[in-house]
Amino acid sequence: MAIKEYAPRTEDATDEEIELCLEICEREKGHCSQWRKQLINGLLIVFLILLNLFMGSSKSKSLIGCKVCSLEYWLLLSSFVIMCIVAIYVGSKMAVSEQKLRKKCNMNYSPIEVQYHDPKVLCQLLAIGFVGGWIAGALGLGGGSIYNPALLTMGVHPRVAGSTGMYLVLFSTINSVTVYIINDELMVLYGLWISVFSVIGTIGGLKLADWFVKKTGRVSTFIWVLVFMFVISVIVIPIASAPEIKQEAADGKNIWGFTNFCKA
Repeated sequence: MAIKEYAPRTEDATDEEIELCLEICEREKGHCSQWRKQLINGLLIVFLILLNLFMGSSKSKSLIGCKVCSLEYWLLLSSFVIMCIVAIYVGSKMAVSEQKLRKKCNMNYSPIEVQYHDPKVLCQLLAIGFVGGWIAGALGLGGGSIYNPALLTMGVHPRVAGSTGMYLVLFSTINSVTVYIINDELMVLYGLWISVFSVIGTIGGLKLADWFVKKTGRVSTFIWVLVFMFVISVIVIPIASAPEIKQEAADGKNIWGFTNFCKA
């Protein structure tokens, strides 16, 4: 967000608060200058990659010989969960305090931005992050399918919602790509070929969304577009997968059953 012209400070804002608020506004000019927030995210990515390599899976061996569902396995997983909780707490406190200060000093603050300092809104954001991450990790779907519609319903600009969703998905993507490359399970050239078209489509979509919002001022249209795409997906995916499922059933596989995670 570009720094806006700000009105004179409020009477209860001290000189120290004004100076600190100016520093915050300066950092918000770009992502690289917000090194504390980026450091938290970077550390989580590094620890997530190490966690996957140390824990292993049913398809890849652990670098330290950790077996699935062993004591070491659950200790590693628990330590990462605790680390995530700490990171969420620190990041939330940081975002809330900075927004409160910007609002108090009337600097680079807009009433229509997501109100982190509102406990209800903050809980909604945390719930969106948890649900999107769970779907991306457990079901193999893109977390953006949750992040983008949820942020749009909260009144976030389509460009901001799309960019935020892609940034959040970046975490699971970097982790998966790194682990698969180390385990020699990734077709790099194929991935690069697909990514070219993804980048072109993403840039084109963001430009189109920005133009549409500026022209009409309506964000709700994108929500209906997403609803339409979800409906089409619900119809097409079962039809496309039906022959494969039918063949697996004919081969005697239990297509309704769940396997034991620890014995998979």
